[in-house]
Amino acid sequence: MPTMPEPQRSNKAETVVGNNKDDTKAPTGKKGGNKDDADDSDDDDDLEEFDDDDEALEAFRQRRLAEMKQMHQVVETQKGQGHGEVRTISQDEFLPECTGSNFVVVHFFHEDFDRCKIMDHHLKIMAPLHLSCKFIRINAEKAPFFVAKLAIQTLPTLLVFKDGKTIDRLTGFTGLSNSRNPDQFSTNQLGRWLEQTGAIEYEGPESDDDDSANARGGSRGKLSGTQQSRWFKEYDEDV
Repeated sequence: MPTMPEPQRSNKAETVVGNNKDDTKAPTGKKGGNKDDADDSDDDDDLEEFDDDDEALEAFRQRRLAEMKQMHQVVETQKGQGHGEVRTISQDEFLPECTGSNFVVVHFFHEDFDRCKIMDHHLKIMAPLHLSCKFIRINAEKAPFFVAKLAIQTLPTLLVFKDGKTIDRLTGFTGLSNSRNPDQFSTNQLGRWLEQTGAIEYEGPESDDDDSANARGGSRGKLSGTQQSRWFKEYDEDV
């Protein structure tokens, strides 16, 4: 009996299986390699990103420290120049004080005028909050030269100086109070006026506050006619 040849199906099957094995192994190995490489790459990127963030954070921190140090130095310099409070000066100190700072607010006052005391009250609130501006006061009775030179005729009067030159003035409470309550105004109103002159950047409340201290203006304590004629008319006579 003749020998039958082996079916080719078996070989084909082996070939197919062999091909499947080859096809399976190669892609699987390839895919596995890509995943590991991708994970390593992602880890490296994350580390680099954290490194970048740390460097940026440190740079930002150093900048902030430098800015804070500079601001502290500016504040100390301003305080050394008499900023941050309302100081009483003499006539001899007037020129050095007014030329020693960029912006200076000068209050010409009289010891016995209640309106001058009201103005002092508001200025004492403003001064510590605005160190960029110097606030000083001078007794008009004791500064006749500058009273005449600067044409001070009504008290209180505020003069605003920039680089030693007068840029604005506030006579009495003009523009701050009204005819119904001539002795009352808020610190906010004074702050807004000073901001308009450029002397400060006011950051007070949006609406006017009720200042109980203004009630002190109810008793004005006018001087006698002789005293007023010798020095100045109190501003309430002009209202």
